[in-house]
Amino acid sequence: MTPTKKRLEKEYQSLRKTPATGYHVSLKHGDIFEWTGTLHGLDASPYEGGTFAFHIQFTDEYPEAPPKVNFTTKIYHPNVDGRTGVKNKYKSLPPASNLQNLQIPSNLLNMDQTRAETITDFFQTLMDINVKIPKLARGMEVKLLAACMDAGVAPFWDDFTELSWPQLLTLARKMEHEAADMVNAKMQGNNWDNEDMREQKMEYLKAVAKVGPNATPKGLENFAGRAKMMLEQGKMEMEIEKGMSGLKV
Repeated sequence: MTPTKKRLEKEYQSLRKTPATGYHVSLKHGDIFEWTGTLHGLDASPYEGGTFAFHIQFTDEYPEAPPKVNFTTKIYHPNVDGRTGVKNKYKSLPPASNLQNLQIPSNLLNMDQTRAETITDFFQTLMDINVKIPKLARGMEVKLLAACMDAGVAPFWDDFTELSWPQLLTLARKMEHEAADMVNAKMQGNNWDNEDMREQKMEYLKAVAKVGPNATPKGLENFAGRAKMMLEQGKMEMEIEKGMSGLKV
């Protein structure tokens, strides 16, 4: 048995005996170099209630070379790339390191609280403007109507349909994901880790301010457009589902 294989056997048995908080692992086809597992979303986070499957591939160079981690369940996170998997900040691992003290992959969720708060803020703002536009159409928001006229926006309030609370929450999550994707693209291979957390959080908050909903004329117009698109997409999905059910024997 090679030193790497011996070490992996020891770490695997340790994780099975004393499971790490939030996730568990098992061998794929009994191969000690290939692990699978599930990660449970933290409470009070965008991932709460979710279960995310992942895959870990080791090489003979472990622990000098870190393992490659990929999620097999779709997950939105700045440190996860759909093609290349989890972005690993470690080019090499200290000899004393193991999967437990490196917290792989649970350290991915270190921005959960900030992201959860963002989704909550977005949702509350969306609820406010969702009822504000119908008031605008009924002439109950005189100052806002004047501001919209001055801004030269199209009369988006004429054909606006209010969204339901579940639809507003879905939109809030989608907009937050857009902010996270902007930071992910700007990072270009860097990581959201403790060393530069302050800088990355500032970038995230800038993205949140850019994509987040607001009650300005342009913000209302943008929301009305998104709402219309969401409703149209919902109708299209219902028609497709209806058509597919009609094909069933």
